[in-house]
Amino acid sequence: MGTDLEGTSFRTREGGNDSGIMVTWSTNSSGGFSDEDLVALQKIQRRFAVACKVIIQARIANNIAKTYLGERAGGSVLDGQIRRGDGQTTQAVIWYSDLRDSTQLAETMPADDYFHLLNSYFTAIAQPIIDNGGEILDFIGDAVLGVFPYSNKRELKMASKAATNALGAACELATGINAERIEYGMEPFNFGIGVNVGEVMFGNIGVPSRLAFSVIGPAVNEAARIETLTKKLKRKILVGKSFAEISSKSWRSLGEHKLQGVAKPIEIFEYLKD
Repeated sequence: MGTDLEGTSFRTREGGNDSGIMVTWSTNSSGGFSDEDLVALQKIQRRFAVACKVIIQARIANNIAKTYLGERAGGSVLDGQIRRGDGQTTQAVIWYSDLRDSTQLAETMPADDYFHLLNSYFTAIAQPIIDNGGEILDFIGDAVLGVFPYSNKRELKMASKAATNALGAACELATGINAERIEYGMEPFNFGIGVNVGEVMFGNIGVPSRLAFSVIGPAVNEAARIETLTKKLKRKILVGKSFAEISSKSWRSLGEHKLQGVAKPIEIFEYLKD
């Protein structure tokens, strides 16, 4: 235009503090902004600030919900599924893992070291679930509850493949992290993983003033009991027959076992790395 730009800035503050939105306006008018221009810009900025605040708060709420609840659960809550009992029945591959000897570790390790160990453990065991399309529904102390939901045979095949890939990745990560911990003179961690497949209720449980979004049902209980069996059978990963039958990987039967609280014995399989 051949004319130098003239500029001015306004800050819209929130609640009387220094936080807010800073906007810079410019004009190619040789005389700069007129008084009428400045009044108009201030009116525009107030409305602009309100619009930005709404968008920013929505993004913050979305990030918080999905970080603390997971992609699917967080989305359901943001969509208004916030009453106790809200939920739906679905099919899922269920993953339950637990850190071994955690009580002893917590009592014998400095608090900072124990938290570091926990985060290393979660990185190895929980991150592969997310990386392979599953969801972490809960960290129960040092236990991890994850799911790979599906609704038809095609999705079932995808869920089983994803869960199996996550198992392999978890083993590799755990081996690598433990080797590094041992190298630096740190306590390695040990763990067990139980995997099952079946129908679950996916939704809100708890009391009206404090809800948790989780999965419940016999298949979830069986997954937890299968994980408990890893201690007795001295295996890191065990799965129920229903999962072994749909997985493309190799599994070895360890026979039928009675699980606590489960009426009928379940055939249990151990994971064979390729």
